[in-house]
Amino acid sequence: IVLTTYLHEQINKIIFLFDADDKTSAQIWLNKLQEQNYGIFRGNLQAYTNDARLFAFGFMSPFQKDRLASVNAYCLDATYNISKRSDEIMYTIVIKDDRLGRGFPCGYMFTNDHSVGPIVQWLEYLKNEGMIVDPLQFTIDCSDAETNAINNVFPGCAIQYCLFHVSEAWNRQIVQKVKSDGSAADNRLLRSECSLT
Repeated sequence: IVLTTYLHEQINKIIFLFDADDKTSAQIWLNKLQEQNYGIFRGNLQAYTNDARLFAFGFMSPFQKDRLASVNAYCLDATYNISKRSDEIMYTIVIKDDRLGRGFPCGYMFTNDHSVGPIVQWLEYLKNEGMIVDPLQFTIDCSDAETNAINNVFPGCAIQYCLFHVSEAWNRQIVQKVKSDGSAADNRLLRSECSLT
């Protein structure tokens, strides 16, 4: 098993890693994808920060670009801890694909900047490229950065918060702010409030 894992890691390095520096390797990947008509987003985070460690980039296939441009309701999802560096986030734009009867990912943005900046730049890129023009609604996690970015780029667009994330936040607040006196009645009440999810 150890040998298999080692061989797998070595093969991945040979096939997917174009440079020892991750940022350089990612730029090479983006250039290769752009040659194949992928939509490529390259964030300019230095427009608002001097921190050269921060980055943002994204991509989508030609098919994903076409699908994204054909709808007006979107889900913006953030996935944290996507690499060995725990500060990196992958944002995914998902649409409801009626042909498939489920959600379909249409674009990805990777960043280590947790501010509103890279989200604004990515949404502006999608808008300027004609992939998201007049959105009616975005469904998002409970994120101030996502809310502010959408309001900035698409004023008046409806924002719906993900029920799962809203109930998670609600339950965290109940546990933090509602104190029980230890009575059986109080405990039952708290259990029923916390089991709303």
